[in-house]
Amino acid sequence: MEIAIYEIIHLDWIIPIARLLEDDNYNVTFYVSSGFEHTLKKALPQSYHKYTWVHVQPEASVLSFYKSFSQVFSKPTWDIILLNSVDSRHLFIYFSLLKNKKTKILLNVHDVNNFFKPQISFQYRKILRKIGKRLLNKIIDGFVVNANEMKKYIEDQALTKKPVYWIPPVIFESSTLENNLESGFTVVIPGTVDKRRRDYDLILSIIREFWNDGIHSIRFIIAGQPAGAYGNNLIETFHQLADQGFPIVYFTDEIPELQFQKLVASATVILSPLQSQTAIHDNITEAYGTTKGSGNVYDAIRHAKPMIIPASIQKVKAIESSCITYSSGSDLKKLLLQLATDQTRLLNLQTKAIENSLKFTKEKTKEKFNKALQL
Repeated sequence: MEIAIYEIIHLDWIIPIARLLEDDNYNVTFYVSSGFEHTLKKALPQSYHKYTWVHVQPEASVLSFYKSFSQVFSKPTWDIILLNSVDSRHLFIYFSLLKNKKTKILLNVHDVNNFFKPQISFQYRKILRKIGKRLLNKIIDGFVVNANEMKKYIEDQALTKKPVYWIPPVIFESSTLENNLESGFTVVIPGTVDKRRRDYDLILSIIREFWNDGIHSIRFIIAGQPAGAYGNNLIETFHQLADQGFPIVYFTDEIPELQFQKLVASATVILSPLQSQTAIHDNITEAYGTTKGSGNVYDAIRHAKPMIIPASIQKVKAIESSCITYSSGSDLKKLLLQLATDQTRLLNLQTKAIENSLKFTKEKTKEKFNKALQL
C-alpha cells in the first residue's frame, strides 16, 4: 500500500496520523513543512524513520511549489492521497493530480462554507482559489472532516454526493493522565490570540474583575501567540497584570508543539471563548460547531479535560457530558469560581472527561481512519 499525505499547516494533525499508521507495513510519504522537522523527530521517536518525509518551505514560490508537489504527488503509483490542509494553490494541486486516475484522493475540509460555497469576487487570487476548489472537487473521491457535526451539516445540506468521513485528529492515552500534575485551579485558553476566533475582551474583563476583587486563586494560561496589533496589545496588557502580581502566563511568540501540550496538560479546565461566527479565509463566514471545528475540542480529548464554551456554540456530542457553557461574562465568572471551590462538581466533570476521552484511544480512532482510507 502506497500512501501520500500532504500537510504543511497543521503539525498537530501529522503526529496522530503517523501514530495511527506506525504498526502497519505501508509505504507512507509525508509532504510537510520544513519547520516541523525538529518537533516531529522528538514527538515520533519510534516511528519517524519508518516514513519518507519531504520537507518543504511553505513560503516557497509558486513555481518552486508546483515542481516539488508534482514530483511527489503526480506519480500514478499512489494507492491513496490524503490532502489534509489545502488553503491555497488549489489549481496547482489539481493539475498535479490529473494523472492519478486510479488513486483514491481524499480532501480534508476544515471550513465547509469556504470550500463548498466560495463567494463571487473580483479579486484575482480569490477567483483563482474559487476555480481551483471547483476543479479539485471534480477529481477527489471523498472528504474528510475533523468534527462529526461538520459531516452531518454537509450531508444534511446535500453539499456533495461523495462520501464524507470523520477522522478525529487525536489519540488519547491513559498514560497522559499520569503527567497531568495540576498546580492549583488552572484555566488554559489554547490557540492563537486572535479576536476573529475567540472573545479575548471578555476574558480580559473577567481577569480584571478577579484582580480588583483580590481573587488570585485562579491561574490563567494564554497558550497561544498573538495575531496582529490586537493580539500584541492584549499580550501587553497581560504583561502589565503579571507584573502587578496576577497569576497569568502568556507568550509573545509561537509555542513549540511539545511545550504547548505540556501547558494543556497542566489545565484544570480548558476555556474556549469561541466567537459564534468567524471569517478567517476570504471573508467567508463559518460557524464553530457546525461548518468549522475547533482544535480546542481535541485538546480537551487528548488530555481528558473538562471544557467551557459559550452557550452560542453547538456542543460537540463526543464531549457533551464534560462540556459546560456560559451565556455572559458574569455567568462565566460565577462558573469559574464555583468550579474552583466545588471539588465534587469538578471531580464529576473530570471523571466524565476521562470517560469521553476513552472513546478516542488509538484503536478506536484507527477504526475511523481505516474506514476513510478503506485500509
